Formats: sequence, structure tokens, C-alpha cells
Amino acid sequence: MDSHTHSTQPFVAIVNPAAGGGRCGRRAPAALAQLRRAGIEVEARETQANGDAVRIVREAYDEGYRNFIAAGGDGTCFEVLNGLAPHGLEGGERRASLAVLPLGTGNSFLREFTTDGTDQAIQALIEGRRRRCDVLLLTHRDGQAYFVNLFGFGFAADVTINTVRRRYKRYGALGYVLGVLHTVARLRHPILPTRIEGGEFDARPLTFLCVCNSRYTAGAMLMAPAASVHDGLADLVRVEALGRFDIIRTFPKIYRGTHFEHPAVSTHSSPRIEFETTEEVEVMVDGEILKIVPQSIEALPSALDVCI
Repeated sequence: MDSHTHSTQPFVAIVNPAAGGGRCGRRAPAALAQLRRAGIEVEARETQANGDAVRIVREAYDEGYRNFIAAGGDGTCFEVLNGLAPHGLEGGERRASLAVLPLGTGNSFLREFTTDGTDQAIQALIEGRRRRCDVLLLTHRDGQAYFVNLFGFGFAADVTINTVRRRYKRYGALGYVLGVLHTVARLRHPILPTRIEGGEFDARPLTFLCVCNSRYTAGAMLMAPAASVHDGLADLVRVEALGRFDIIRTFPKIYRGTHFEHPAVSTHSSPRIEFETTEEVEVMVDGEILKIVPQSIEALPSALDVCI
């Protein structure tokens, strides 16, 4: 549901100056100044380390703020969302709104709505455009995490892990390619038993498994072409065990959304997806690497007001 409800209430902008190799720190002042010239009251609060955005948002929420801007990349958006949850996802006066200024490495969630990036986000804030979007709730042995884009396990997570840990990220798009090649060279076929809608657990070896809320990941990859942030469902994309040659041949098709032509690739939509494991595994959730024992992912329909 779209609406135009320009708010006179102030915004808190959580700025990650290190995002995008420092680009966010250089670009954020001009973007926020543009909002202020349009009459929007914005207070900027900068992060210094991982986890700061969660703390800053919770402090601001307790102070009475309800409008937030995540200025950075996917990781910044993830932390801001988890700072707002669960109270900011409720109804009435407790409900919060979230805008995203993609000033970091990228923001796959925003691409669901526009390819104009920052300009579109600023215009939406000025015009007061808001729409309700689904949020996915990941429950694991030690707690919960909220996300709006993607949960990845196996190859999909390993590429991010290798890109970050090998410091390929500093090379931009080339760094991601290096991460892919590194992961292909050390290919593994892990198992994460998964079931949907009360069916049987599927424990076959995987290349990777993703649970998507929106269509895109890593900026331009059309991972789940049929996914929607408005349908109250999570889209499970499952790729059975593939060899290195098959991966190299199939992987580029993700950019066109034609990877489903391969018989090893399948997708299912469900309000709830369950996992059966007692072992910690490394997963990627909206660009963040978590080591957890995953238990379930549940779709929360229209839980978030997004300024876009």
C-alpha cells in the first residue's frame, strides 16, 4: 500500500561513514543538506563500529523518534532494522518508518523499487512517500534477527565470507568476482535440512540455499524473480549439488533470473520455512555474516513502513 504522508516529525539519520570504502562519509553531508533545504528536520548520528547502529536506533527510539534513515550499505540497513524491531514494527504510535540512502557498497532492497538509488530515496523523503513492506524474521538458537532482503547459506554465503575475509571488497565489483573464484576453487556441498509448510525435511547436499524477501541480491543479481515484498511470503531458492563447471556456467544466469532453467534449481514460496540442525553454520543475512544455529524464517506481512 502506497501513501503520501509527509511527516513534520524529525528524522534520525544513522550514517556509517566507513561504508563503501569511505564514500558514505564523503557523500552523506550533501544528501542530508538537500533534505534540510527541503524543510525536513534531520539529526545525523554516526557509527564507529559494528553494532553501533543497533544501539543508536534503540536510544533514539526510546527518546521518542519514529522516523529513521539508514545511510550506508546493506549492513547499515540491517542494523537499523534490528534496532527498530520489534517495537517499531508494531502498529499505532510505536510504529516507525525507515528510509534508505544507499551511500555504501550497495543496497539490494532499494533496487526492488528503483534503480535511481540516492536520488529516488531523497525525492521519496521530500514527497513523504511511504509503503508497507514485509519483513522476514530469522529465529536461531540464541535469539532472533530481522531482515528485508536475503538469507544465504552455502555458496551464496561463502562468496560474501571469502570476499570480506580475503579483503577483496576493496576492489569493488572485481572483488566480488575474486570472491566467487575463490569459493569455486574450494567448493563444498553442505547440508541444511529444510522444510516448508509442514512437509518433510529435505536434507540433500546443496550448492546453496537462499531465502528471499525481494528479487535482487548483491545489487544486480535477480536471485528470486518472482519474490515480492508485499505478498506475506518468503521465497526459498534451493540449488542442489553442482560441480565446478556447472556453477561457472550457471552462475552468470542469476543476473538475468534464468538460473531456474537448470534442473538443480528450484523455488518455493511459503509464510514459514524451518531448519533442522544442531550445528552452528555461517550464513549471510542482508550482507552480514552470522554464525548461528538456524531454526526458522517467518514472513511478517506489511511489518515495515518504508519511505520510498
